[in-house]
Amino acid sequence: MMSFWWTALIALIVTVIFLSGMSPVASKIGLVDLPGGRKTHRGEVPLIGGLGIALGMTIGLLLLAISLSTFRAYLAGVVLLLVIGVLDDFNEVSPRLRLIAQLCVALFLSCWAGLQLDQFGCFLGFEHFSLGLWAIPVTVLVVIALINAVNMIDGMNGVAAGTSFISLVTLWVMYTQLGALESHAVLLVICGSLLGFLLFNYPLWHCSRRLVFLGDAGSTLLGFTLAWFGVKLNVMTHGVVSPVLLLWIFLVPICDLVTVTVRRVVIKRVSPFAADREHMHHFFHALGLRQSLVTFVMVLLSLIGNTIALHFYFHPIANDLIFIGFILVFAFYFVLSQWFWLKHSSMSH
Repeated sequence: MMSFWWTALIALIVTVIFLSGMSPVASKIGLVDLPGGRKTHRGEVPLIGGLGIALGMTIGLLLLAISLSTFRAYLAGVVLLLVIGVLDDFNEVSPRLRLIAQLCVALFLSCWAGLQLDQFGCFLGFEHFSLGLWAIPVTVLVVIALINAVNMIDGMNGVAAGTSFISLVTLWVMYTQLGALESHAVLLVICGSLLGFLLFNYPLWHCSRRLVFLGDAGSTLLGFTLAWFGVKLNVMTHGVVSPVLLLWIFLVPICDLVTVTVRRVVIKRVSPFAADREHMHHFFHALGLRQSLVTFVMVLLSLIGNTIALHFYFHPIANDLIFIGFILVFAFYFVLSQWFWLKHSSMSH
């Protein structure tokens, strides 16, 4: 077990070395994020966070003394998302191509790896609530939704990576408790790589020359990783870790995704892919919080959600009550943010 920690440290170091060395190269080849429009950062910022995390993770995994045969579909999905993500970071690819890639990795997870979000345990009056034939399409939808949810909250330094890190640590704790050695080791390595990236992305680091962004390659990689280990945990525990419990683990990205989608489609009657500045990080920033504090608040919210999830995992209660609790929290944020944006819009006019 101790060797896994050393491997995670090596993954962290590899990520740090790569990001340090490749930042100047990224600027020369144009793999950078430029300020302007909805982007408020200063100067060119390298979009190599995803590549750094992937490289650190790959080196770490190769050093692990475990079989990675059950992770082939995951690694194939990571490669596909990295390719499409880097192409998108260089020069925006069409939403259709991005969606096709996300559909492919969702099918890798649900069909190739055979991981399907099926068992809900005792839920909605059923003793063993199961999706049956709907398991694959629902799993595909959930994977695509989570990939896009993480991508959507990647709007301020440290938010997507910080909240994802909290969720990955929670998943690692659960896998460790189950004695799932392979998943325990792989998650530890991924956390090490992600921590290495956060050293270049968290707003505590004020030196602009050290700043690195995730890019679409990084945010989609993280979203897919969360989906993979979340769905796998549901399968391994035969529904003990229900999809309802996963809602709390992914509290921040899911609340943001659903709120923004409902606001766009139902209230504004526009495309769910239409860009705006009404995400959760925009909401806290508009309240007057500086960017570093916005990151702190959102990571703290993720920590609270994951702490609740761990409490329910070790001290189980009815899934219906867990779900009602999530709905109440979501409804509070939805109503509060909708009231704020309506008020903000009326004042601006």
